[in-house]
Amino acid sequence: MGWAIRVLLVSVVMAAAASGAVFTATAAGCGYESRSGTGPQIAVTTQSECGPGWMYVNANAQASGYGLRAFASGYQYCCATAGLAIGSASVQTEYIIHGPPGSGPVPMSLNLVLTGNVGGGTSDGSSGRYVRVDLTMGYAGWFFIQYGEQSNGSQGISYYFASNIQSPHGYSHGACVSCRLRTAQVLVPVNTPLSFHMLLQAWINQFGDAYGYADASNTLYFPTEGPVFDLPEGYSAEIFGMNVVGNRVVLPEDPGGEIPEPAVAGLTALGLAGFLILRRRA
Repeated sequence: MGWAIRVLLVSVVMAAAASGAVFTATAAGCGYESRSGTGPQIAVTTQSECGPGWMYVNANAQASGYGLRAFASGYQYCCATAGLAIGSASVQTEYIIHGPPGSGPVPMSLNLVLTGNVGGGTSDGSSGRYVRVDLTMGYAGWFFIQYGEQSNGSQGISYYFASNIQSPHGYSHGACVSCRLRTAQVLVPVNTPLSFHMLLQAWINQFGDAYGYADASNTLYFPTEGPVFDLPEGYSAEIFGMNVVGNRVVLPEDPGGEIPEPAVAGLTALGLAGFLILRRRA
């Protein structure tokens, strides 16, 4: 949890130009890597050995104009020792609601799509695995959703969910498959650039003999088949640097018309395979 809070605080203080966006990707565990810039960012730590052969972690993240992705997993098999791994991706930019000149504040809400799950089963030790989204928009306020599970040895698994938005459509016991979220409706100024900050985190914290993962490596983004913002007729919206124009997601021009899969997805698969091999050998 400490790393999660630290990454959030670092991301919040970043500045962004109105014409673009600043993307940040961070991976932390035994090692630490953080990348930030105006283009797509990827950060990776993979199969790092934290101790003398008793703990391995894998974390990676990607931030780009087509979504935020994050993954973390960890495996340890001895010792009364705590471990942590986190993947974090964020974007700092601005949004604007377009409307007739001289318009007063207009009611709006934002639609999001999230895919992510946690797991690892039970073990002799303790393992917590979580996915969290934080969203801050000028005049609209701060919204968050966090879900996950805690494995506590013989006590089994308990599930955790907290949000000031709503329970997303499609959420079930630590898993979201294209979950739909909608922020509360608020009044915001028209024809004025406003701040926009979105953060996705996946992390695990463990104690003793344990294994767990938090996988949000598909994407956190906006619906591609409908409006990004719910707005009255005659109004539109943009999110600078996030491929949202005319209140719609502008998809890349390719034969499939789909959001491209990042290299981090392959890294996630390799990381999971490595941990499963290690677990079989233990």
